Amino acid sequence: ATVGRIGRMVKFAVVSALTIEAMATAAMYPMWRGSADSAGAGLFRSLFHAVSAFCNAGFSLQSDSLMSVRDHWQVLGVMAPLIFLGGLGCPVLYDLGRAAWTGAGRLFGKTRPPVPTLTLHSKLVLSTSVVLVIGGAAGLLIVEHASNPGQTYGAPLRSDDNLPAAVRADLLEMPPAKQLGAALFQSVTARTAGFNTIPMQTRTQAGKLWMCLLMIVGGSPASTAGGMKTATLAVLVLSIWSMLRRREKIEGFRRTIAEHLVRRAGTLAALYAALVLTVTLGLCVTMSGAPGRPWTFLELFFEACSAAGTVGLSCGVTGSLTTFGKYLIIAAMFIGRLGPLTLLLALTLRLRPARYEYPSEEVILG
Repeated sequence: ATVGRIGRMVKFAVVSALTIEAMATAAMYPMWRGSADSAGAGLFRSLFHAVSAFCNAGFSLQSDSLMSVRDHWQVLGVMAPLIFLGGLGCPVLYDLGRAAWTGAGRLFGKTRPPVPTLTLHSKLVLSTSVVLVIGGAAGLLIVEHASNPGQTYGAPLRSDDNLPAAVRADLLEMPPAKQLGAALFQSVTARTAGFNTIPMQTRTQAGKLWMCLLMIVGGSPASTAGGMKTATLAVLVLSIWSMLRRREKIEGFRRTIAEHLVRRAGTLAALYAALVLTVTLGLCVTMSGAPGRPWTFLELFFEACSAAGTVGLSCGVTGSLTTFGKYLIIAAMFIGRLGPLTLLLALTLRLRPARYEYPSEEVILG
């Protein structure tokens, strides 16, 4: 049964990825056809960005990422859903496909199959992802507006003169509707994809920190995304909520979460935080004497969060990295993609579990 389920999962992953990317390629072709020399070049650009978005790679064929095409509806209407779906993970997509197939059978079929239900993992991932997308966009707009009181649409803010004139307008210089669209896209892409439609260099200190928090969370388990993962955050939040309610068991969606999963979530969060802090400390040391302008702590922290989460966003630090800083970023991306806990378990594979247990004793916390 397990082998058969794995086979079905693999087939679903291949077929669904190819289908989604093909549909996205067709939808994005009108956007890229105008900037390409031929129809074939436009098709290649569409396919390239469809694969890059669904795989959360963040690679773009433009030096300004997506800022020069941010006014096209396909950016928010096609690429953002691609990034979101790619970051959900194959188990969630398989669960959604199974539920949709069963629901269609109940609606149009003659038989009455069981009512489609989602697993606890899918419910946690979907609810957390939706909250992060909406909350991330709202939070980015709030902190940017709060950091620039009195700023009105159309008034010059702090545009980067190094950017082309067509994409020089910053977030708060856009009309309100475009501000919302740009914030939504950045909320989606900041959690691991790495595309950007607004310059990162001109974000406020609060905006950069908010983006760092989104990058730390990242996508979901068994997906193309990096980061600490949404399921880990959900389990930690539920454990805190259960403790505040004085409940002994960790519960979510009328299900009990096993204690070993709670311990694993705490370990993952601690290891990931240690990774980000270690990379930040290393960058602070190695970039102190680097040529060019002095980099702030928040810019280096932004770079570390982006590397550990395999995001790819930058405030301009990447081009000025020292040799040691480049190797540090490479190591952070490798460990972040592999997973700190996976790497630690691989290094301690030969350790045998203890077959005994010491007497318990209370420890004062808080």
